[in-house]
Amino acid sequence: MKRHALSLIAVGLVLASAGFAAESSLGGVAKALGLPENASEAQVLQAIKSLQQGKAASAEQKVESRVDRALGHKYDKYQISEPTLGASEKKGQYYGRAEALFLFRYSLDEESAAPFAVNEDDNPFLALDSGDLDHDIAPGMRLMVGYQYNDAVSLELTYFGLHSFEQEGSVTDPDNNLSGTFGLDDDSESWGDELDLGTFSGAFAMRAEVRSDLHSGEFNVRHQISNVGTFVPTVLAGVRYLNVNEEFELIAVANQGDTGGDLGRYQVDTNNHLFGLQLGLELTHTFNDWVSLSLSGKSGLMVNAASGDTTIRDGDDGVAFDAEDDEVGLSFLTEIGAYATFRPHKNFDIRVGYNALVVTGLALGAGQYGAALEQVSEDVGPSEMKLNRNGNLLFHGPSLGFTFRW
Repeated sequence: MKRHALSLIAVGLVLASAGFAAESSLGGVAKALGLPENASEAQVLQAIKSLQQGKAASAEQKVESRVDRALGHKYDKYQISEPTLGASEKKGQYYGRAEALFLFRYSLDEESAAPFAVNEDDNPFLALDSGDLDHDIAPGMRLMVGYQYNDAVSLELTYFGLHSFEQEGSVTDPDNNLSGTFGLDDDSESWGDELDLGTFSGAFAMRAEVRSDLHSGEFNVRHQISNVGTFVPTVLAGVRYLNVNEEFELIAVANQGDTGGDLGRYQVDTNNHLFGLQLGLELTHTFNDWVSLSLSGKSGLMVNAASGDTTIRDGDDGVAFDAEDDEVGLSFLTEIGAYATFRPHKNFDIRVGYNALVVTGLALGAGQYGAALEQVSEDVGPSEMKLNRNGNLLFHGPSLGFTFRW
């Protein structure tokens, strides 16, 4: 470095000396630069440029050295050589993921579970409620296709669903002491008496069933931002649609052995169509070139266009009550997940994880049981069912999938 400085000083002195002829001056500059005195002008200029570049590089190395000493280690070890989110590495590249998704359906309203049947013997007691329904796990799938718009931004379209849950619970009493709750029995001097629902009083058996379907579609823009320590964060924003359809049925068997005429059916169908915007964050820690761990979460405030209808059939007497209602309100959605990714090839990886989805403000099938109570008066006729849209559901379970890039 000292030699370079001396050379530059010599160049300045030589150029400042007006007493030399042009040719002598060029020879002196060449000599000061360590070149032959007969070096060409182009060689001399190239040598001067090299000296300048060397000086700039030396200054940059000094700055980098100071940063290294301040951090105590090489800061570039945090630089991920390949993007871990957006699933792709190259601008203009497409990628896709297919996953098997197994979910449990769990009502978060169990403490306020709807009572379905009571046993009215000498010491009446609750015989069946929504807490007695078994918990079912249903298989489904999650499909995603994405496009890497540039090195940091990707676009993704995702669908998950095809889950069909079935939950049921039943109770029997050989003494035919079972009766429906919420005034369904005709001895209650309530709406069951107004409707003359004989099959829901003094029944041998009662069975409750809930069938539920789940579908979700979303479009998101993902942006990978600067590293935070050893984690690579990605933020996302998008739109989402969620559909939850439910069917609830309470069946009363009036006498042991009956299979037809003496069956009572309380049936409810509900539909929830949720639309809204969502925001999310994902953090990925890369252990090495082929193993990483990710935590993700996203939430959205949704508009729920909900509807439902209730039908009560009383044995051979046919339809005793039929009503419907619809309502638009707000729902809240939150989805979280933890995933481990194994990448044996640059264009293929395997992902395993656990997922949870919470949705509030839903019209659930079992939540409508008894909702028509206030609609029945002395003059029974067509009426709205007063839709209950206060249900809350949790879906959770494991997933296994594959990602491909092309």
